[in-house]
Amino acid sequence: GIGCRARFNGDRGGLKLRPLSARIEDSGISTVSEEIDLKCRQILLEIDKCKKYDGKYIESAVLHDVTQIFHAEELEGELETELDRLLTEQFLFHERILSVNSKDEEGGNVKAIMTRTP
Repeated sequence: GIGCRARFNGDRGGLKLRPLSARIEDSGISTVSEEIDLKCRQILLEIDKCKKYDGKYIESAVLHDVTQIFHAEELEGELETELDRLLTEQFLFHERILSVNSKDEEGGNVKAIMTRTP
């Protein structure tokens, strides 16, 4: 999942944060979003492959990064579950960014550094 932690003391002599876009660019946050997007695209292609496949067993390396043989219908279900999980993760990730941005604009205390946790 993705966690959020760090400390910001507003204008009370504490750490002053640069604009959100600069912090995102420096922290690699956009790469996390891009990573999730790429994986979602790979999963969608693999789901399409499963739907078109006529055989009983199919090879795939999308779920575990190692080629394995799966029952085609089970793989399709697992891929759909993983896609749902990733899309939820991406949605929550972007909500956290928007939350940090809106708090920055208010000038209040904010927890502002995004990290990706295993």
